[in-house]
Amino acid sequence: MVHDLTKNVTELYKADGTIATAYDYTPYGTVTASGIDQPIQWSSEHYDPELALVYYNYRHYNPADGRWINRDPIGEREHLHLSIYVRNNPSMLYDLHGLETTDDEMAKALEEIRVKISGEDDIEIDCKGVESAKQAARNVIEKWNPVSIKNDVEYGGRVCACCVRKTKKYLYITTHVQGKNGEVEPEDAPPCPFGYRLAGIWHTHGKASSKDLYETF
Repeated sequence: MVHDLTKNVTELYKADGTIATAYDYTPYGTVTASGIDQPIQWSSEHYDPELALVYYNYRHYNPADGRWINRDPIGEREHLHLSIYVRNNPSMLYDLHGLETTDDEMAKALEEIRVKISGEDDIEIDCKGVESAKQAARNVIEKWNPVSIKNDVEYGGRVCACCVRKTKKYLYITTHVQGKNGEVEPEDAPPCPFGYRLAGIWHTHGKASSKDLYETF
């Protein structure tokens, strides 16, 4: 069984090494060409032909609609839209369990390869940031909220956490993006850097509503 960089099974091989069958998909996972009928296809997860759904451990995905049929168990930490699939970018991103989009696995894989080649096994990320996730969000909101109100445009982004190996404590940084047509999708902000994980999201309001700076975080 062979899969592509976003885990979609593309080929099955026979014991003699020849191709038994190949699979093609629409951008959101509907199978358009296949041979052998077996359940592990899109995203290397289990496909139920009777339900026409893919099971991802925590919830089911409908490839015909490109949406989860259940709300995200981790809430808005992944996206404000609780049924959106991999931030509407299935050609570059994937979801391991039906909880959270994976956007740094390739970087991690390349780093693991580098470690194996170099023989280094004690790499420590140079973590930077403040010691509180809420403080990181407060700092970036206080920076952009005046601009947001003045120009009546929303800003938003991610709060990213990095664990300091020596102290076992986290430091937090933020990324940001300006909204379009007055509104912002925080998930459109740059992803967390290598070595950091997503800890939350933040966004400002324009002129209409700026009473609660921290309601989204």
